[in-house]
Amino acid sequence: SIDSIHKALHLANELNLFRQLIRGCHALFPVWETQGLYSQAMLHLTNANSASASLNDNELRISILYQLGFIIQKLGNGVQSQEYLQQGLKLARQMHNREKQCLLLVALGSTMIGLSEFDRARHFLLDGLTIARDLQSPEIICKLLTRLGTVEVSRSNHLDAKAYLQEALDIAMPLNKPPITIDGLLNLAANVGRQGLYTEAEQYSRQALPLVRELDHRERLCNILRNLGAALMMQGKTDDGEIYFLEGLAIAQEIGHQEITCGLLNNLGMAAVSKGHFEQSMDYWQRGLNYAREADNQEMVRNFLSSLGLVALEYASFDE
Repeated sequence: SIDSIHKALHLANELNLFRQLIRGCHALFPVWETQGLYSQAMLHLTNANSASASLNDNELRISILYQLGFIIQKLGNGVQSQEYLQQGLKLARQMHNREKQCLLLVALGSTMIGLSEFDRARHFLLDGLTIARDLQSPEIICKLLTRLGTVEVSRSNHLDAKAYLQEALDIAMPLNKPPITIDGLLNLAANVGRQGLYTEAEQYSRQALPLVRELDHRERLCNILRNLGAALMMQGKTDDGEIYFLEGLAIAQEIGHQEITCGLLNNLGMAAVSKGHFEQSMDYWQRGLNYAREADNQEMVRNFLSSLGLVALEYASFDE
């Protein structure tokens, strides 16, 4: 069981069995990532990072720095995530390990997206794409294209976003890699949603939902539920949208993903406002503000404060 393995990892660390600790972390990383066991992962990977430094094995250290940076970003600490990933990238360049460079550039791009630093994200991702195309690594190419699509969606460059995302899907389909297909559909839904094409956004999201439920990837499930709920809400189906938001929120809070939790609390606040439930919306947004402050995400803090101020005025006017 996973609990037994966790105990074994603790024991390996206490007994200074560093290579066994690192091998165990590598073996468990896909499980931690899929199930959203981020806090457990961070504990063991922090120990493994110290262990890898003492072994003077740069290849091992690169892998651990990548995994640690990846997990910490999920827990909402983008700044610390960037530090670990940059350390890993520097070592990967010194070791001329181009595949690891690509993976680290994917992760750095994702971290920059989470911090809303889209120009830097684009820079990292384009660097990675150049290397990945040279290596002819289709899976990594898909990951980079998908995240470049996310960047362009966020910048409202809808044609560029669609081009990146469609290329990623075209490559992913023959690979039979559900995570890549799901990510492509997720971002296509976000892209058309930004353009007000909510029926199309719903279709992409519904296409992805059974795939992600079968995969049982909890972070991706949260994102699909959020996209589907938003598409329904914008079509006037607020009650249906709330069902998906609440399911996503329960999972996001359970796995400790602060960014997605904030996003879903924001969606729920908007849904409450649309129904005239101002007090409930303020409760959702206050909770979101607390999470955003904990994650030190200043853009989210500003958004929640602005929403709380506007709804307080509306609430006061309604009472009068």
